[in-house]
Amino acid sequence: NKLSNVSSLSGEILWDSIARQAQNAIEQSGWKSSFDGKVFSQVEMNEFYMNVKYKVTPYINNKSRILEIGVGSGMIAEIIAPICKEYIGVDISKETIRKTEKRMSEIKNVFFIQGNALDIANMQINKCDVVIINSVIQYLSSFKELIQLINEITKVIDSGIIFIGDILDIGKKNEYDEKIKRIHGKANKTDNWYSKEQIESLAKSVDRISKIQISEKCGYTIKNELNQYRFDAICKVD
Repeated sequence: NKLSNVSSLSGEILWDSIARQAQNAIEQSGWKSSFDGKVFSQVEMNEFYMNVKYKVTPYINNKSRILEIGVGSGMIAEIIAPICKEYIGVDISKETIRKTEKRMSEIKNVFFIQGNALDIANMQINKCDVVIINSVIQYLSSFKELIQLINEITKVIDSGIIFIGDILDIGKKNEYDEKIKRIHGKANKTDNWYSKEQIESLAKSVDRISKIQISEKCGYTIKNELNQYRFDAICKVD
């Protein structure tokens, strides 16, 4: 649809620009604090990505094929690829793919595709066991587009899970907005926030989703916005 095409083009331009200016993998994925504008530390990002690994590892073995939507600088791929057969990373940004592919060239079971995730069914991707969508859905235009995305993803997975990570929790949005207002004078109105009930309703909106498990962030020693205002979900696909 026209909205998806427009958001896809603007998203590609934005993330191409961020990737070109980035000095390291953390900056390449745009990981800066909303409160002070500083890039998150390596320790903070390690904790952030280990939360993903902890939650998806029970569903992965050395025969598994993994698909990540919004692969970014590949920091999740780096920790998951060693325990699976094949890892495919899709990203909207050509520049992001170019830099990440170069940085991870020695990891032989990781492959990259540039494109819009809403076209995933047309990318000729073999069936996957686990799909990872981490810190992505806040950039979608609407909840309706999220349903469309999950429907598309089920076309490349027979039986397995879709991990939707780093979901902005609307139940904590007022607290977040008040803190942002105290620092910057106004709240951030761009990202999409979701309720846990909305995410759970995907089981009713998407035919092949049989169960959805909601979980809070785990394994953190440093409190920050990445673990204070967000949650994760595992969608089981049958």
